[in-house]
Amino acid sequence: MRLDQVTERRGKVQVWIYWISKAVDPIGSGEFRVLLLKTIPERESFWQPVTGGIEHGETPEVAARREVFEETGLIPSEPLFSLGEPFDFESRWGPAREVAFGCQVEGSSSAPPGVRLDPREHDQFAWVFAEKALEQLRFDSNAQMLINLTKKLVRK
Repeated sequence: MRLDQVTERRGKVQVWIYWISKAVDPIGSGEFRVLLLKTIPERESFWQPVTGGIEHGETPEVAARREVFEETGLIPSEPLFSLGEPFDFESRWGPAREVAFGCQVEGSSSAPPGVRLDPREHDQFAWVFAEKALEQLRFDSNAQMLINLTKKLVRK
């Protein structure tokens, strides 16, 4: 079932992209970095993960994969995974329901992959540890999904 079939709210996705350094974390102890994107000044210049709308006929996962590629040029190296139940909020376009995902990408053993920003949406990016990302986020829903990601990755 598609998201647009169960709600009158605008469908949105939030995607936390992460990279694990094999040089720093060869045994998988949970050291990872997440990708933050800074919105352009016309969009209020704040840091966030990949976000975007679900287009007509798309599933949330298809929309998430599309948004990752459109906003960063990256392709997930593993299947996307859920970061929790969809949640409702008031967006600048009205009521919305957002679905959040985690997404791993590959870089070199010591450096995250390069990012190709969509200049209509973002003007900066940073690969940061989760603790630093939490300090930079504007929205509680972004922070909660990052916390959920951290919990899932530490359990892996």
